[in-house]
Amino acid sequence: MTRRGRQSHARLSGPASARLAAPCLALLLFAGVASTAACGRRAEADARGAIASAAPRVEARDVFAERCAPCHGAGGRGDGAAAAECNPRPPDLSDRQRQARLSDDDLRRLILRGGKATGRSNVMPPNEDLATHADQLAALVAKVRSLAAR
Repeated sequence: MTRRGRQSHARLSGPASARLAAPCLALLLFAGVASTAACGRRAEADARGAIASAAPRVEARDVFAERCAPCHGAGGRGDGAAAAECNPRPPDLSDRQRQARLSDDDLRRLILRGGKATGRSNVMPPNEDLATHADQLAALVAKVRSLAAR
């Protein structure tokens, strides 16, 4: 090996090492900042996604409380304040066997079209306005399903 070759493997010290260290340090700091910023953006996107996915659930909870609970009751047992006036009485949505007989598509149709249009009770009104709110409708189906899971 030449003397020059040995020098290329030698440890740098003094002003030469300072000249090389500054750019390396800057590069490491930039990489750390960029990585931290990317993690921050990812966390922010995850938070926005959680908020967006929570909104339909909150809306579905409100729709259930306003439109469904008066007859079905808050727990879905068919014991709402207006249930006594319904003929036939509202079904017990907490009944797992009853829910097992309905697919999610059946529930969506029942919610959207009402009882009469789906061959069930004439008492259950349609909720056609939910047809343009797929996320909210899906969350409402999930809410109804959750009543049988308790």
